Amino acid sequence: MRIQYQTPDTHSLQTGLILGGFLLIGLLTARIDQAFLDHMPACLFYKITHLPCPVCGSARTVFYAAHGHWIRAVKANPFIFLVFCGLIMRAVNSVWGVLAHKNWYIRWEGREKKVVFKLLLISWIVIWMISIRHLI
Repeated sequence: MRIQYQTPDTHSLQTGLILGGFLLIGLLTARIDQAFLDHMPACLFYKITHLPCPVCGSARTVFYAAHGHWIRAVKANPFIFLVFCGLIMRAVNSVWGVLAHKNWYIRWEGREKKVVFKLLLISWIVIWMISIRHLI
């Protein structure tokens, strides 16, 4: 894996800016609307199985992060919090790419991308199993 500082391609910038826009809308909605969590629909997976789904707590994670309650955000769903932080970094990198005409780029070599994907998938499953274990 190599991290490079290079001139970004248009597609990468557009994707990052669109993700950043959605992220900003979600954060503003969670920050402004104090009843944000009341508007969320009930989890269908939980209704059927009475077990938390793999993304249970994602709305609470965004809500707590928008209000600066970082510990609560991590406790709501640690994996979603990591994804949330990754989206913020991607959006900031894209904005920087527009302003400075250069941004950071990770170049994966060989099987690295598959290994990282598998590690993320395993960590997601482990965190989900831990959340299920706490309910049983």
